[in-house]
Amino acid sequence: MKNQVEDKTYILKSNAELYNVTFDMFSNKKFDLASLNDIIKLSNSNKGSFYYRFSDKKQLYFSLVDDLFTQQNMIFSEQIRIVPEIKSIREMSTIVFLNSLKLNAIDSRYIDLLRLIYSESEEVLGEIEDHCISSLFKRYRLYIVSHFSDEGISVASEMNTCANYLMFTFTNLKAILGENFTEAGIEILIDKIFCGFSRKIIPYETPFPIVKMSEVSFRYPSQTETLSDINLTLNNEEIIAIVGKPKSGKSTLQKLLAQEYQAETGKIEYLSNGLFGLKKDQNSIGFSFDKPYLISFMTVRQNLNYYARKYKKKTDIPSLLELLSLTPYENVKVKQLTDSQKIKVNLLRSIRCRYATGT
Repeated sequence: MKNQVEDKTYILKSNAELYNVTFDMFSNKKFDLASLNDIIKLSNSNKGSFYYRFSDKKQLYFSLVDDLFTQQNMIFSEQIRIVPEIKSIREMSTIVFLNSLKLNAIDSRYIDLLRLIYSESEEVLGEIEDHCISSLFKRYRLYIVSHFSDEGISVASEMNTCANYLMFTFTNLKAILGENFTEAGIEILIDKIFCGFSRKIIPYETPFPIVKMSEVSFRYPSQTETLSDINLTLNNEEIIAIVGKPKSGKSTLQKLLAQEYQAETGKIEYLSNGLFGLKKDQNSIGFSFDKPYLISFMTVRQNLNYYARKYKKKTDIPSLLELLSLTPYENVKVKQLTDSQKIKVNLLRSIRCRYATGT
């Protein structure tokens, strides 16, 4: 089956117009949203001739994905010819991150396609695994999983999180680095990532709760119950993802935690000075929602200083800005930033307490 896809990839690349239209479509839209009819129409293809070569949209998609994986593997082969022995996860990460930079130099659409591939459903990813050649992502994942324990660069309870973070960074590298998507930018990112990993394989101290929800229910006026009997404990050093369908209550749950909404029944308690209470400590818990909560006519630095004063924190602003590569924008007004930059600033506003140097 994989050899058949390789043959289809050759056929696809032999038709420059079809190849470019297909590339544009799948590097901008996920598989389900891409229109095969639009591809056929925009490439000026004859339907009969097209379906003679490709039976459906998936076969066309797999052909393009195979092209991406082939390019990655060719670059990787050249990289390991220069560095024949990979000695650590850090070295492997540096190589695969630079692989993306070289891939971008060939055609930036490859990077957009790569990002979209790994945001596809498990079903589509499974079919790619079955039909396409082995990817660099798969090689990278296997290397990470098999070497984490040997190298001892992370505590045992962090291993999966660290591995997933590395793979997420690999597939979203250009979006993460932005204008710093350069060799120097990648080296700085690698340094920051691996300086942040713990060095001993030991368990964490016993986790302790910082927020507790007990039998919490909530409903909007004139609506059926949105949340019912929610019990949730948030511990220190813990990452929790809230997953659910649209309108299932994810944002409502967050707003209850932030005390923007009040629970109809049950209670929410917050740890403060070693004791639990019903009022959250503004100085120790930060919240960041999907829409940035910033002062648009102020600069980035002025916003961070304003909220630091509001919450009575002496904050290391330069370190915060460097954390998300926002240093060049510190004197730019928020209203002039892109949406993604505003989200970054909003995140820094909400985590300012982690970088506090005093009260």
